[in-house]
Amino acid sequence: MAGAGHKLWVAGDVVAASGGDSINTYIQDQIVGVYANSTARDAAFGGAGEPTLSEGMVCYLTGTDELQMYGGTNWRTVGQSSWTDYTPASTSWSGSFEASSTMQISRTVFWRGRFILDATPSVTLTMTPPFTGDANTRAGVAGSGIAHDVSLADSYAIAPYISSSLVYFWEMQSTSVATVATANPFTWASGDSIRWLMIYEQD
Repeated sequence: MAGAGHKLWVAGDVVAASGGDSINTYIQDQIVGVYANSTARDAAFGGAGEPTLSEGMVCYLTGTDELQMYGGTNWRTVGQSSWTDYTPASTSWSGSFEASSTMQISRTVFWRGRFILDATPSVTLTMTPPFTGDANTRAGVAGSGIAHDVSLADSYAIAPYISSSLVYFWEMQSTSVATVATANPFTWASGDSIRWLMIYEQD
């Protein structure tokens, strides 16, 4: 398993026919594996005759040019120098993402985007983030944003925050903070939009 450190080889050392710790642990589990994508990566572990994932393993994905590290529960990108398109799995409002992309540096996630409504909403606005925030991020403000009322050509300050695995938005105009919903910070309608930039730590 990864994390075994290094072995000092000496003259006369014998490698077992099965590879033993010499091949399977000190070499194989502690190299940078190269895969076409995350599907190929995941298929290489856990099956019959395949190694088991362990904390500290590293891989490289050629399809997205990502260097990743396994942190014990999931793979994390180690450094990323370009933005990657991201469309939330679901949003409570009907519309389209004119832009939405993420960049991740170690555990720090950057998410920027613009969403345009195509119908009048009837609930609170929520979105799914690209990654779940850590305990210090959840239920806290994780960036800034703008809500734009196209009919009045007016804009309002909003603040995105993560609660569990959803992103909500606070409207910042009133004396008491309220979530962005049907009539907050104005009565939303088709054509109105929100723009945001979030910065937070991945769980």
